[in-house]
Amino acid sequence: MRKLLAALVSLAILLAATAATTPGAAAFEGVVNDSGVRVPAAPSLSAPVVKTLRLGQEVDVVTTSGAWYQLPSGGWVHSSLIQPRLCRHAHRRRRLLLELRQDRHAGRLPQLT
Repeated sequence: MRKLLAALVSLAILLAATAATTPGAAAFEGVVNDSGVRVPAAPSLSAPVVKTLRLGQEVDVVTTSGAWYQLPSGGWVHSSLIQPRLCRHAHRRRRLLLELRQDRHAGRLPQLT
């Protein structure tokens, strides 16, 4: 019974970690890989520039449209100018999955099928 309870608790933790992000949260994070990156108001080179990003600046990407990434401010950046990186949630999910595998391998959790 304890093993089943431990498995259910582990499963609940895993589900909480993999739950969808809250509305308005970033789809993923990225780092600007060029200096003086202009951020247009629309996904077009001819749109007016609303801000400029510096090399190494961390940004949140809300959504994508073709080869363009939208920022929370509403501006857009071409995907070639942003280096995506793992989101905090993806890192946590990967860590929890590794812990569950280690527990199952060590015999601390029943095999789930």
